Amino acid sequence: QDEALALADEIVVMNDAVIEQAGSARDVFNAPTTAFVAQFIGGHNVIALPKGHFAIRTDAIGFAPSGDGKMPGSVLGVEYQGAHVAVSAMIAGDQEVSASIPEADFFNNPLNPGDQVGLIWDDANLHEITA
Repeated sequence: QDEALALADEIVVMNDAVIEQAGSARDVFNAPTTAFVAQFIGGHNVIALPKGHFAIRTDAIGFAPSGDGKMPGSVLGVEYQGAHVAVSAMIAGDQEVSASIPEADFFNNPLNPGDQVGLIWDDANLHEITA
């Protein structure tokens, strides 16, 4: 997928010989229209909310202290990856989400497995998808 994003003027994502989404690399990456595209392109979470299903990039999610944010969660794991730290959390009892936090931001407010947090994001980064 990385090569396609880097080289293509237009990308067509197909699933079982059916076009799921076509558009510029930027549009497909930043605004997937289906859960398949979000997961195929990578770097996205698919979240079920009362208003529907949404895709959001891992770098568009942050964490706030428990009780703050848009929805509560519990930290499952923390993985140092150099410039970023990957944090996974459980929300709504059965949905796992991943976040990619810049290293400096993470170590200013470190998290540990078991910590109760609130998820934060800018609604402009949520993209409604068909599940």
